[in-house]
Formats: sequence, structure tokens, C-alpha cells
Amino acid sequence: MFPPDDYLEDSPESNSEPEEVELSAAMALIPADFYEQLAPVLQLCAVANFLLLGRQTDPVPQAIAQLTGFDLAATRQVSRLRSSAGLGRLLLQQPERLHDYLLLGQLTFASSLFDAVRRLLPDEAGEDDEVAESLREFLIETSEEIITNLTEFLTFAFPTLDQDWHLRRLQLESIFARLEDTLVPLRLPADAQESTTADTAAVAAQLQLSLTQSAALQAALALPAQLAQVPELPFARAVAELPGLPPAQAAALRKRFQQLSPASTIALSLPELALLYQAAQVRALALVSGALDDLPAPCAARSSSATPFEDCAELEQFVQFIQTTFPDELTLMAARREVETLTILL
Repeated sequence: MFPPDDYLEDSPESNSEPEEVELSAAMALIPADFYEQLAPVLQLCAVANFLLLGRQTDPVPQAIAQLTGFDLAATRQVSRLRSSAGLGRLLLQQPERLHDYLLLGQLTFASSLFDAVRRLLPDEAGEDDEVAESLREFLIETSEEIITNLTEFLTFAFPTLDQDWHLRRLQLESIFARLEDTLVPLRLPADAQESTTADTAAVAAQLQLSLTQSAALQAALALPAQLAQVPELPFARAVAELPGLPPAQAAALRKRFQQLSPASTIALSLPELALLYQAAQVRALALVSGALDDLPAPCAARSSSATPFEDCAELEQFVQFIQTTFPDELTLMAARREVETLTILL
């Protein structure tokens, strides 16, 4: 459902054969569930780092980039990794990038930007101070444990790494301490209280879809209402808890698709695009995981595609298009994070 790990595509040179042999030997030491172990913290750090570094000309992001080279592009690179193999190669080839990603997330959670981070968290964490504080403590403590474990793991190859990273921490902490008053989060669409209705409904994308693409997306938009009819099923209950996928709004958007003539274009606002993006991910996830197999026939029915594989392929193609076109859009990033939580539940 997500684009493949593209970390190595950014490397200016491919590894020589001896280096590849050495890398393969080191990769054998990476746990098979390496990504799964780190995923909750990595996802929280993604939210924090996008908010911190999104305003790239502000004093703190500039100071961080000058000191470490870590910027919004680096955050995007790490946040796109979705496998233990991809994360392991990053750790072995560019350990400081993963270190900075984790440490900056930790420092952001400990800073005045935490209030902005809360707005992108699930409802309970966003509204309950005690839950939010517990989540803050979890991120800070767990990221610190991860950094310590990674340092110990890498010491065999980088004997001075402990001292190097300790100095790097002191330098980054100094940036936050000196420039705390300049910290301003990347502004989210939902934060724009003074926005007009026209601003909220501004067109974010114009889509021209084939019949099979439109049918696949309509099936995705129909799923929330269908699942609401079978609340006794765990998958249905989990989807019902996604705040970004209300059945009534999904049904209304589906109706707009049904009214389209072949090869016509549909204009979508950012909220509509986020809803469609999440609906496509949910249905693709359900198809891949087999979650639809236990559902009543109306819910499990495919679109007009000939096979579940083709149905899923259309949805994944749309998801990848959105992620490539809007890599830094926090509204869409939050929608994806909600689906990742659903993935863990499944």
C-alpha cells in the first residue's frame, strides 16, 4: 500500500562488491522485525519532524541543517522506509540520519511544539492532557532507549560513535535552548481558524479517472457505510474509529463519482482528497489482509475489476500517486498514520 523503500535511490554511488559483502554480513545481524519494533516511535517522530522542519527558513530548521545536514528531505526519506531491510541499510550506511531523526523527534516532543503535535494525534491524546503527557513520556523515553541500543550495536564499526553522538546531542539541545522562542510549527489547514469557507473548499487536485479506477475508488468509499451495518466484526469496529473516514461524508463523495460522465474530471478539496486517500488505503488493506473474506457479501463485493488483485492494484496506484504528489501534506500524513494504526490492529 505504501511506496517501496527508496533510500538507496538517493545514494550517489552504488556499493562496491566487497562493501556489499560486508553490508550483507552486517544485515544478517538486523532483527527480522526491526521495523516493527521501531514503527510506533518512527511514526510519532515523523509527525514531530515535519512540524519542526516544515518552515525551512526559520532559525531552528536552518541551524539544524547547517550543523547536521538534516532537513525536510531527510525526514521524508526516513519516514518512507517501511521494512526492516530498508531501515537496516539506513542504519548501517548512514547511522547519523536515523539518529538525528529520532533525536529531533524527541527534542520536538519535549519542546513548546508539543501542543501542535497533539493536534495530529488520535482524539484521546489530542484532548486528554494525561494521555498526551503519557505519550510524550513514552516517545522521549523510548527514543532514548533506541538511540542507546543503536549506539551499542554500531560500536564495533564506529568506536568513537558514543562520543560523537553525545557531542551532536549537546549541539542540537543548544540550538533548541537558544532559539526556543523562534519555534513555530508548520501551519496545518485545520489551524487556519480565520480561513473562509472558500479557502477550506479550495481545489487541491483535479482527477481524471478511467472507468476501472473510478469503480475501485467508489467501492472504497462505499465500504465505511457497509461496515457500519456489521458493528459486531472487529475490522468494522476498527474502521469506524478512524476519525478521517466518516460514512456519511464517504457516501456523499461516492455520489459525486457516480454522477461523473466517462473520462470527465472531478475537482477535490484537501479534506475530500484526504478522505478518498484514506478510503483507498483501508480497502486495499482489507483486500491484501483478507479482512473482507469474513464480511457479508455486499461488503466483500469487488468493484468492476476482474480480480481482487486488479482491484487492489488500482487502489495502490492511486495511493502512491497521492503520496508522490503531496509528500509533505500533513493532513494526508495524518490520514496515512491512522491507517497504519489499523494495520497494526489487523
